[in-house]
Amino acid sequence: MRITSLIVLAAVLLSGCSQMTDMLGNIGETKLQTAMKSCADTYSGYIAVLDNGKTLSIDGDGKEDQGAPIEELVCVLNAIPVPSYIMQRMEKTRALDGMQREVFETFDVSWSYHPDNGLDIVIHEQ
Repeated sequence: MRITSLIVLAAVLLSGCSQMTDMLGNIGETKLQTAMKSCADTYSGYIAVLDNGKTLSIDGDGKEDQGAPIEELVCVLNAIPVPSYIMQRMEKTRALDGMQREVFETFDVSWSYHPDNGLDIVIHEQ
């Protein structure tokens, strides 16, 4: 009876682990690394994961400075997911506004915008 219970327990634990792996994708990756990977199809080279996966730096496209296209920015922000109200604030940021900052869940997000340099974003997971 005891051996049967151990076998059943092991089967439950192992099946739970495989489901966990499927749900999370890659165990051990941070949310920022996973978001970056999910947008690999559009990767332009202007988005970097730093600090062992705890920081995401986005250099947006501007008039005088090449950077990540808006489609790539939106893909990564949606994959994290950054709340809509923060993305709306980013969209409405003017050069005169300077550096902006918002905190949600475990993330600290800062950004600035200038037409020449584009939208630059740093997201740090606490």
